[in-house]
Amino acid sequence: MLARFNNEVLSYGPAAVLPQNLNNVWLNVLQDKADEFLDSQFELDECRRPKGDADPLLTTCVIELVRYQEGTIVELSNDELLDKVTLFAVSLTMETARRESNFDVDPPSLENILEWSRVYDVQSDRPEFIDVLEKACILRKPKQNWIKNLRARFTGKLSESKVS
Repeated sequence: MLARFNNEVLSYGPAAVLPQNLNNVWLNVLQDKADEFLDSQFELDECRRPKGDADPLLTTCVIELVRYQEGTIVELSNDELLDKVTLFAVSLTMETARRESNFDVDPPSLENILEWSRVYDVQSDRPEFIDVLEKACILRKPKQNWIKNLRARFTGKLSESKVS
């Protein structure tokens, strides 16, 4: 299947792996892989970090996107790879929902597909989507360091938090 995917999708460049550019057949295949990955890695109300390996098709897409963004081949730690595969899987889910319903969402670009902030951007229109992702700990609320918060209160500065 990887050889067929290479011939039918990857050979057209990194933009071909963007969810909105996949034909229905490949979107369905990748969505099935994304569902399996997310189901095996996350549970509602049970926070844990993804472990193990990701599906080769999902991994290939992420590596292609990272290669485009960085301009070169980059070695990712297993944790970084799984985080990016999780984000790609969520992006596939958003595209599937967009095609199957009235889930109106801006499609990702090559530059922002691997950014969690893009997923959070749907919160105002689809808070229930974000709620489910947070309950499954796919999206994690940033951890606040209590001493930094205390220092920020004393200095009058609010610290910015990053989304993991």
